[in-house]
Amino acid sequence: MSGARLHANGVWCWTISAALAVATGCNQSQFPLVPVSGTVKFDGGNCPGPGNVTLQPLEIAKGLPKRPASGKFGTDGVFTVRSFNETEGVLPGRYRVVVSCVSGGPDFSKKDPWGAVNYIAETYQPVELTIAADSEPIVYDVDLPRRKESPQ
Repeated sequence: MSGARLHANGVWCWTISAALAVATGCNQSQFPLVPVSGTVKFDGGNCPGPGNVTLQPLEIAKGLPKRPASGKFGTDGVFTVRSFNETEGVLPGRYRVVVSCVSGGPDFSKKDPWGAVNYIAETYQPVELTIAADSEPIVYDVDLPRRKESPQ
């Protein structure tokens, strides 16, 4: 009889724990996220198509998960970076900022599979961005060189 009671109590505790995790979204707010947003431009003008800004973690503050962050942009270039599903913000750390804007999929039969579809010039080099735990919201605006030949 006491074995059945323990099992029922164990199931009850597990059910409450699972419900709390779902209700809090696994509590991403436990991490110190810094809002990052901005605008992507091409040679001072609008973006030729939609794209993505990705923050690839190089070094993360001690005790925090090493997690990339990204934000999509349209032809207006406006983006907001997210680390956890729809939670805006980036964990403190040092990141490589990579911007992509392509007109289609890669052609792996070529030496540069992305070259024919990439709007960004070959001279583009990703930059590093350091985000401190006590940072105010960061606005990251970038003006990219546009590829001379239009992607197919």
